[in-house]
Amino acid sequence: MHDLKYITDEQYEQAKNTPVTDGLQSLKASTSYPAYMDNYLKEVIEQVEEETGYNVLTTGMEVYTNVNTDAQKKLWDIYNTGDYVAYPDDEMQVASTVMDVQTGKVIAQLGSRNQSTNVSFEY
Repeated sequence: MHDLKYITDEQYEQAKNTPVTDGLQSLKASTSYPAYMDNYLKEVIEQVEEETGYNVLTTGMEVYTNVNTDAQKKLWDIYNTGDYVAYPDDEMQVASTVMDVQTGKVIAQLGSRNQSTNVSFEY
């Protein structure tokens, strides 16, 4: 930019003397999806990496899923609330995969009860 005269000598020197870390903000652990989606997303991420050799989280690829969010949320509610099943204790575990019988596509999946959230991103 300096060579092409887009910035002045003073701006060039100031930029050159500014640490590259100046102004960076700390990363915050946050998710842009609800907890009930975590297990499904984890499985999708693993399958894509297995089939393509690429890491979904670092390649910027777009991945489309067959998830039915209503079914996924209902499954999560069944596992993690006392509204549907009277589980004898917190140690009892269950797992389910729900498929669309017409297409064979997995539309909901959960691997355990009371799991920590955001396991797919390991926070």
